[in-house]
Amino acid sequence: MTTEEMRRRISAVYDGLGWKKKVANMPERQVYAVFMSFEKSGKFKTQAQLEALKKKKEAENGHQMTLDEYLQTKTEEK
Repeated sequence: MTTEEMRRRISAVYDGLGWKKKVANMPERQVYAVFMSFEKSGKFKTQAQLEALKKKKEAENGHQMTLDEYLQTKTEEK
């Protein structure tokens, strides 16, 4: 992935023009560092992916799923 592609993905995380201007002026090394940080923290994931991760983590930690949660997961799978 090129630095410009990383810049586009980073600038898309937040809507503000100030953020987009900061990203445009970042040195290449900083772009890489921010990109890796966002990648690790999950800022590039979609809302559906984040919800799936949350459910998986809750299941691993012994969270007992409610009937509503169970039915919702079943309807999402279809």
